[in-house]
Amino acid sequence: MKKTNIRLLATFAMLATAVLPGWADLIVETDFQRKMPVAFSGYAGTSSLTNFPALVKFDTSIDGFSYDLFAEGGVNLRFADAAGNLLAYEIDTWNTSGTSLIWVKIPELAATTQITAYWGSDSTQHAASQTDGSVWGAATYAGVWHLNEAGTTSADATANNLDGSNGSTTYVAAGKLGAARQISNGAKQDKDGLGIVVPNYNSLGLGNSFTVSTWLKYKTGQTPGYDRIIGRKTAYNDSNGWEITLRDGSTTLLDHRGANGDSQQSTVFGNVADGNWQFLTVVYDGTTSRAYLNGTLKSTKNIVAAATDNNKTLVLGNNQAKVETSFKGSLDEMRLRDAVSSADWIKAEYDSVANAAFAAYGTIETIVADLPALGVSTVADVDFHSADLTYTVTRLGTSNPDILIAYGTSAEDLAQTNLVAAGVSATGTYEHTLAGLLCSTTYYARHLATNASGAAQSGVFSFTTPGDPALGTASITATGTTLDITGSLTDIGVSNATVELWFGTDAETLSVIETWPDLSAPQAFSKTLSSQPFGTYYCRFRAVNVCNGATNEVWTTIASDTIFGTCTW
Repeated sequence: MKKTNIRLLATFAMLATAVLPGWADLIVETDFQRKMPVAFSGYAGTSSLTNFPALVKFDTSIDGFSYDLFAEGGVNLRFADAAGNLLAYEIDTWNTSGTSLIWVKIPELAATTQITAYWGSDSTQHAASQTDGSVWGAATYAGVWHLNEAGTTSADATANNLDGSNGSTTYVAAGKLGAARQISNGAKQDKDGLGIVVPNYNSLGLGNSFTVSTWLKYKTGQTPGYDRIIGRKTAYNDSNGWEITLRDGSTTLLDHRGANGDSQQSTVFGNVADGNWQFLTVVYDGTTSRAYLNGTLKSTKNIVAAATDNNKTLVLGNNQAKVETSFKGSLDEMRLRDAVSSADWIKAEYDSVANAAFAAYGTIETIVADLPALGVSTVADVDFHSADLTYTVTRLGTSNPDILIAYGTSAEDLAQTNLVAAGVSATGTYEHTLAGLLCSTTYYARHLATNASGAAQSGVFSFTTPGDPALGTASITATGTTLDITGSLTDIGVSNATVELWFGTDAETLSVIETWPDLSAPQAFSKTLSSQPFGTYYCRFRAVNVCNGATNEVWTTIASDTIFGTCTW
């Protein structure tokens, strides 16, 4: 009789959608119609950058590129690394009449890194990374504001949900990266109450070490006042918080303050009001603040009082209460990172946007449907030493494929491979039996289809073979000075089981007082003990069988009762 694992259906359902390391996150090339390599040969750093969000740009300047095979909104776009592992990405701007902007999380960025973009599948949904913040979380960004929304909210792209309220700031269609927000177009020193208000982020615990960056474009030809770029201070001389501002009467100076009023004034800009977009980064590390412009270090200043969390809102383009001089110009791609960004990281953030040679786009290839294709594999039934499995052939390819099963006891090591069927000649769903399995063992498996053009594979699934015996509940009842002990064997498992009764007056030191060997199931058993002295007695049952040449055992929970007392188990 087959012994179907009751937990199997739930396990398989979970694995059908879960990401199993090294397997379920692989790209299936034959699901797509086009692919294109993207190399980051323009990265100039000396260190590799872990989980770096690199910008990928799509437009018709790429040789052979067209939006024709993309579904609406780019939902059928995916990226994979050189090993075929799917990569997290977020579409910032999708513009089929111009340039589309996509941030892709690169596990290790170096000048030799290459990824591949795939599109033209039947997918009708974005990957989860489009909305779950996973592009940014691994790199410890606390907040990322693309500032490209036309509405009243500037959404935070991270999972921290630090969405900003735009107030009366203005949507600008032509930012540095798609759209942007103009904070103010007022005169010097105007305190017009404009700014983007972000909720208090104290729960993130950034402390005094973090990095702030933004693209900014100041009002052309206007001399700044004390324009606030970003801050958490109500006033410049508050004894808490931090802020970054321009300097009154200067187009070259920047103030970056910690938790006091002392100005850390430094020359950063050539001319902030020259009408160009410029990339500003300020790094706080607890004792110093460093200012970078367009990826180049411009200033290092000692901080008299380190930046602090202060239970106040964060405001882009003004001070915390929006009562100081607002920023006269536009901001784009504002980021707050819970890390001290390295010089290589900061330069790569700048180059990824501003250096056209940072990402090199290779030849677009058509993916020909010569390969076979497989659908979802399922588990029909499981016995002690075998499992009935199904596979679905959805495409034969250029020649009839052979079907194989790869399996093992680890999802990362499917070392055993068996031929299932040779030269399958029709699409459809087929069943086969995988034999020679160990009892009481969890297996991981996937089907492979191979023909003259190559191989395709199903997703990884799992099942567990039965083997252990099963016991009912132990019971001990005191009547006068007599103890009646009962139990039951509900399933023998892989072979007939031996049941032992363990008994005593100390739950920690029970000993065997009765054995029932070679039992089949179901079967009840009992033991009566007469003329027992006053006291509390404990018992439990142990069932033993042999699986894979080794002893399998299961125990009941301990039951107890007291002579002249009431059962307490």
